[in-house]
Amino acid sequence: ATWTVWADEVLTIPFRLGSGPLSVYPVQGGWDGYTRERQRIAEAIAAADVDNFVTVTGDMHCYVAGYQQRSYPGRVTGGEGVAQGRPFGVEFMTPAVTSVNVAEALHLTRGVRGKLTEPLLSWLIPKMNPHIDFFDSHNWGYSTLTFTREGCRWVAYAVDKTENSPDADREVMVAYRVPEGEVELDEVTDEHRL
Repeated sequence: ATWTVWADEVLTIPFRLGSGPLSVYPVQGGWDGYTRERQRIAEAIAAADVDNFVTVTGDMHCYVAGYQQRSYPGRVTGGEGVAQGRPFGVEFMTPAVTSVNVAEALHLTRGVRGKLTEPLLSWLIPKMNPHIDFFDSHNWGYSTLTFTREGCRWVAYAVDKTENSPDADREVMVAYRVPEGEVELDEVTDEHRL
């Protein structure tokens, strides 16, 4: 199998907070600030019928797994009447190992606030962004991406950012498999947990 990989330093799929006219796109330094250019790139890739298209990104210091599409509902590509486009690829964002993440910046990582907001945001962000399958902004770590003839596999790990040791513990946060020739995020986390 041949895989086409787009490595970009910022999230390329839209990231919306809110609903309808109350939506904001807070990551204007990324591709949400360049919607026409993103649309042209997406249309060119989709029109070229590229198989096995994977985008890898970072910069938001979060875990994200989602779909690349020609169009997305919401003002980012033309208004609420725009239908959810057919996926043509997947996107994986790796988190930060030690940098400040969204939850830490908002002081949401500790105590009751952390226990409440982690599952809430992990549920809410995909509801606001149907093209995002997984989101976590409360943990630190790294991810690996493996390509084989049968598929692509993304495994995201969580680490304690205060532990400075080569023997530090790690935990599998989430794992996805993308079968060769398909645009499908199959969650396979249990296969990677001991």
